[in-house]
Amino acid sequence: MSIQDKLRQSDLAADTKVNLIFEDGEDVTHAWGGYEEEVYENTGVAKHLAQLVTDPSFKDNDVLEEMRSQDLLEDYPRDGSGFTDFVEEVIKETNSDYEWFEKWTENYDHKRGFMNVHAKVGTTVEQVLNASPDSVSGWKAEVTTDLGTTTVEC
Repeated sequence: MSIQDKLRQSDLAADTKVNLIFEDGEDVTHAWGGYEEEVYENTGVAKHLAQLVTDPSFKDNDVLEEMRSQDLLEDYPRDGSGFTDFVEEVIKETNSDYEWFEKWTENYDHKRGFMNVHAKVGTTVEQVLNASPDSVSGWKAEVTTDLGTTTVEC
């Protein structure tokens, strides 16, 4: 059952706020720098985030707005193709300058550890339900209700 199916069954109002969360990570050798880019590639965090924020259902989201305000999308050729791939590359190249996702490394010893990546995008139930299933695949939804915070996972 998809995250969209579960949200439909929850019978939440369309304007209910939702935080979509993507979490992943992998073992790294932190003694030598440069492992972060490999983790981003292997976990797909930049790809998942780009696919989500470029979905038409999530227009005017904070990530794209910040990219626009910082002129990070100026080099996009505007030919209508490959926008998601372009945004993914921008995320990979500039992630240390922006807070589009959190990252931290748990050190096992002096050279090995585990790097965690965590992306969080605020939206509404309606936008999640209208999105392409591929765009929200791999994400979990965190919804705050009168009963507390509920996490919906697939």
